[in-house]
Amino acid sequence: MKKKIVAMLLIACMSISAAACGKSEEPKEKVKTEAQKETKEKKEYQKIGVESAEAFDVLVKNSVGADITGITVKTTAQTEYPANMMKSGEVWKNGDMVELFYTPDTSAAPAAETDKAINVGYSVQLTLAYYADIGIMPHMPIF
Repeated sequence: MKKKIVAMLLIACMSISAAACGKSEEPKEKVKTEAQKETKEKKEYQKIGVESAEAFDVLVKNSVGADITGITVKTTAQTEYPANMMKSGEVWKNGDMVELFYTPDTSAAPAAETDKAINVGYSVQLTLAYYADIGIMPHMPIF
């Protein structure tokens, strides 16, 4: 008698757990529609740098608090910053997103004969727009 009750309880537990494991296919359809919306809503951003197959493609937002008129990128192996990547008269507005294309300078790369692994770091230099009207930055202390 005990064996029959235990067997019935096991069958009941297994049937409940099997019924609880079922998943519906609805979330997959929602994911597909969201992905389709994202591809339809793909924005075009201001481009800085030269687009190429070797270039790093980075989406960057200006959160500096001022407009940017110049940007340069260098590796840790370089001693000086290269020329401005932005065109003359081009302005990266505060709060705007841009698509930055950076192609590393391969001439400063170490020789291939070395067996050491080298971590490459990158430094970015920004040139901020200058406004003569001091009223734009009222909270800026004057030293």
